[in-house]
Amino acid sequence: MASDPDRKWSGENQGMRDSVTLVQDVLSGGSIIDRRLPIASSGERFMEILLFIGLIVGAAFFVNSFAGSNQGKPTPRVSNRGTTGVGKKTPAKNGPHNNWGLSNPSNQIEAISKVNFERVRILNKSEYRVFVALEKIVENLGDGHRVLAQTSLGELIKPDSKSGDWKERKAAFASINSKRLDFAVIDKFGLLTVAVEYQGKGHHQDKAFARDAVKREALRRAGVPMIEVAKGTMPSELRAEIAKYIDPQG
Repeated sequence: MASDPDRKWSGENQGMRDSVTLVQDVLSGGSIIDRRLPIASSGERFMEILLFIGLIVGAAFFVNSFAGSNQGKPTPRVSNRGTTGVGKKTPAKNGPHNNWGLSNPSNQIEAISKVNFERVRILNKSEYRVFVALEKIVENLGDGHRVLAQTSLGELIKPDSKSGDWKERKAAFASINSKRLDFAVIDKFGLLTVAVEYQGKGHHQDKAFARDAVKREALRRAGVPMIEVAKGTMPSELRAEIAKYIDPQG
């Protein structure tokens, strides 16, 4: 025969199971009326049922309210570009691995510090022989003239400020600035007098020929003669060409 405490625990447990069954029926669309509940032996069982129903109703109200508050709002688009995660922007890449970063002197120093450098020849052997001969010729013929090697054309000539508009001048300068003269003969005032190009191996290739054509036209418009020295040209022949543009009498 069960003791009073056992009967009490059994009754409460049965009441709890009935309450859970009721809640499950309500959630599945059933009706409270369809269920035949045992007669409550105490007010506690009834309060338990009310508590469960209250929790269910409160949860449903919260879910509906949350869904309604977000209704009509567009879902934010998150781009993978420039992000390392949702809401986190990738820090600007300001290092030496991109061109924009190398405009910063501190990044240039950083890039330089990672490698060693070695000297290179500014002229090959054939070009150097022409350079030596050209220096002697200019020294004898000129009046304070000097010879420069591998000089940027943009350092020697520029578009006339009275020619074209600023956009045209900018485009014209950009077209010559990266071009280099093999040799530039300058006068005692530092102005370009004669341009000398050595037409050695590779100068008649398509790209080299096109580059020479650009230099030739720009020099023509600047009023500067351009002498082309072929492989095997004798110093005397080079002297005769230079003498056409440098007065032997100074």
